[in-house]
Amino acid sequence: MYNILSRFKTNGSYTDAPKMDSTISNYGNKIELIEFEDIELCVKWIFENGDKSRIYYIVSKYMPSCDKNFINNSKFDVGSDYFVRRRYTYTSGNWLRIQITSSKSHNDYYRKQKYRIGGY
Repeated sequence: MYNILSRFKTNGSYTDAPKMDSTISNYGNKIELIEFEDIELCVKWIFENGDKSRIYYIVSKYMPSCDKNFINNSKFDVGSDYFVRRRYTYTSGNWLRIQITSSKSHNDYYRKQKYRIGGY
């Protein structure tokens, strides 16, 4: 199961991920009240319903072993045993997938990828 979290974009002064805690309101922390069984359904939801002024995080309880070294990084710690799977932001007329790790095993997979609205 996957969830979507989001926060307002900043000029880079705040880089932490939104939290899986509804009592936290830093930078417009928001938990979408929808659970998805497939990560691609999350992506589709963001493309169709996403607010262009927010950064979206797709999170899940599952974390591949190759990402374990990022568990204590505040940029990706969303709490409640959830882990960031993907991040998206809207820029220059496109939804942009933002790289979340720099581990060698994921460098090719998580490179920035541009998506046109409606294009998957």
